[in-house]
Amino acid sequence: MDIASLENFLVEQVPSFLGSSFYDLGKFVVGYLIARLFYERAFKGWLYGRWSLIVTRHGKELTHRNLSPEKAEKIIKNDDDLSVYVKGVVSTYAWLNMDICSNRARREGLLSLDKKARTITVDLDKNPKSEQSNPALADAATAVRPRKPTPNAAQDRPRFCDNDAEENCPNPNADNIKL
Repeated sequence: MDIASLENFLVEQVPSFLGSSFYDLGKFVVGYLIARLFYERAFKGWLYGRWSLIVTRHGKELTHRNLSPEKAEKIIKNDDDLSVYVKGVVSTYAWLNMDICSNRARREGLLSLDKKARTITVDLDKNPKSEQSNPALADAATAVRPRKPTPNAAQDRPRFCDNDAEENCPNPNADNIKL
């Protein structure tokens, strides 16, 4: 093969090779985007769509939150995420006195996952009293008292000096304190 025939070969074949390569790359990108769009929107929407979280007390619905397919997938697959999400929603209505993801909570009816109806229900009537779940916490909660104000609050403030001599310490109420 001489140089002229090699040059003719390159001139004829390289553009068609590059053209077909870009064409194949374009087909791959378009196919990937269509498959990804179908998978994310249609399949995951069908699999995890229409889930909702319902919080009830005394038979009344306190809140009804619709979950996005991404959030539903995340909390259904992982109990830690379910616990965080449910506690975040329930915290405006009650203090949960047991682990929301425990078998006990599901047995007692505090949390129920209905996969057929696609609902996560939290029944606050089934939330045990704090004395039943952990007596130490109940005692600690009743032992905490608000601090009584002192008769002379100005004396309780920290001083801005190295020694305790009154003449060397600036008045904390003065406007001309230099720090």
